Amino acid sequence: SMIDGRTVMEVDPNGRSAAEVTQLWNYISDRLEKNFRRTVFAAPASVSSVQGVHRPAGGPEGRMSAQLAPPVRLELPVKLLPILEPRRFKIMHGGRGGGKSHTVAQVLLMLSMQRKLRILCIREIQKSIAKSSMQVLADYIERLGLSAYFDVQKTTIICRTTGSQFEFSGLQDHTADSIRSFENADIVWVEEAHSVTANSWNILIPTIVRKQTAEIWATFNPDQEDDYVYQRFVLNTDPNAWVCQINWREIGRASCRERVSSP
Repeated sequence: SMIDGRTVMEVDPNGRSAAEVTQLWNYISDRLEKNFRRTVFAAPASVSSVQGVHRPAGGPEGRMSAQLAPPVRLELPVKLLPILEPRRFKIMHGGRGGGKSHTVAQVLLMLSMQRKLRILCIREIQKSIAKSSMQVLADYIERLGLSAYFDVQKTTIICRTTGSQFEFSGLQDHTADSIRSFENADIVWVEEAHSVTANSWNILIPTIVRKQTAEIWATFNPDQEDDYVYQRFVLNTDPNAWVCQINWREIGRASCRERVSSP
């Protein structure tokens, strides 16, 4: 609903029209959540419960069955739900507080529990593992009650149920030849993608896309319009990319809470 190029929410946030739009959004959001709950995270049956908490059972060589799934509560912005759909490039940009990194961390953890994946978490410069995304992943492992399902090591994170592995690296530390070791990655998460140089992108992309199902996810806060990632994916259209701009104002109105548990 538009008035002189402005939405009714901008004209009079407390007016009747704004209230109707709010009611409509609440209805749509509820339907989205129900559909999300029904179709996205259908988890396999879980076994053995102790004091209401599902725990994994031991298996050969100490590995737990990949068929087990713990109860997990996620909170994702509805606007970022398309991240769950297959796409070669998934680009998320916007100001701080938009939930980009938190969404990616949660989704990657869930995907790593569904099947064996090699997930690379990279940035242009990584001075130490403490400066990587490892901490946000480790925090969500603990927050979501998944500590029994993941082995958080010094430089890697391994999912005990599937064998999925998270690796962390700085592109500046690699040569064109050494980046070839990334070829068999399933998902590459490029953090602070605005700071990744054109040279790094031009080596990284051809290396990763050699694998037909591999995906590159990028999160960044826009810095300069001439940044490579901004030029290629935001200012220009790539048919293989999903591009989403999100900021903190959209988080409160577009939250989606989901519990992943056995049916």
